[in-house]
Amino acid sequence: MKKKAVFIQQGNEDDIVTFHLPTIYQRNPFRLTLNTSLGILSLVELREGALPRMLLEAYFSAGETRILFPLLSHQQAQTSAYPQYAPHSVLYAHWYANGRPVTDEMIQWGHDRIQSALEAGILQTEVRVLRNTMTRIREKIGDFGMDVLPVLSRGYLLTGTGEVCPAADGIIRHIEALGRPDSVITTHTKLGTVTLMEPNRMIQRLLSIGEYRVFLALIDAMPMVCPNEVLLANYTNTDGPVTLDEIDAAHTRLAAAAKAGEGEFVRAMRGVYSAVHDLRKKLEKLDLTIALKTGVGYKLTFEETGGPSKPLSSSQIETE
Repeated sequence: MKKKAVFIQQGNEDDIVTFHLPTIYQRNPFRLTLNTSLGILSLVELREGALPRMLLEAYFSAGETRILFPLLSHQQAQTSAYPQYAPHSVLYAHWYANGRPVTDEMIQWGHDRIQSALEAGILQTEVRVLRNTMTRIREKIGDFGMDVLPVLSRGYLLTGTGEVCPAADGIIRHIEALGRPDSVITTHTKLGTVTLMEPNRMIQRLLSIGEYRVFLALIDAMPMVCPNEVLLANYTNTDGPVTLDEIDAAHTRLAAAAKAGEGEFVRAMRGVYSAVHDLRKKLEKLDLTIALKTGVGYKLTFEETGGPSKPLSSSQIETE
């Protein structure tokens, strides 16, 4: 029986789909994960006896994600002997579904529309939106060792190039979780992602610039308390690592605000307070908690036991 992908519904930041693509990565122990809500594609290395390692991440717009998902799904379903392209009808259905579940009726609608355009001799005009989206996708997946090839009048095929280019040093940071030997946290400097990876699950969050700066200060201070002046210096810093002079300046500012009264201190820390408030909600499912140490700062803590599993080593795309 022909394999048919059962597409999942988007709409939750925990919608992470794992793809095993042996025809692209061959013997390499790689998995691709696509966060269909955040639009983050990640290349993870899974070696036996070692913690998962993030090699590469890229951001895709909502429209690009809707097209990338069926491309990956159909590539996963293929064998080396039978390349399986994503038909125009399926790509069309995903594009116009706008995140809703894709049904057989929607795919049939896409097929009928493409067929009508083909008979009218205007297929290239009809598929222009797909072609433009594919151009942007190709630019982003090259480092992942992938490319997209058109299948004349039929669809598009995701293929491998054999050349994976991991992120440059310093872009992706790996932090082993204290008290959890099987857990690792990764951050991406340019995207602002924070990912918890374990042998049996993966959880991902996308942070704002301010949230990301505060998070880095908190995680650098673990297991100690991160002082308010360090948090403030990180939050207000917009260029490179925070210097001791910037921390001293933040300390002086907070000391003067404290003398002027509680209201002034709160105003000086308003940005940090807002970032911490939002971070608490985003980091909860990553088993990270932020505790206030009154008059001192905040402490980031990693829970000793993890939450529900979301397999990283096997695909969530079902076949029948």
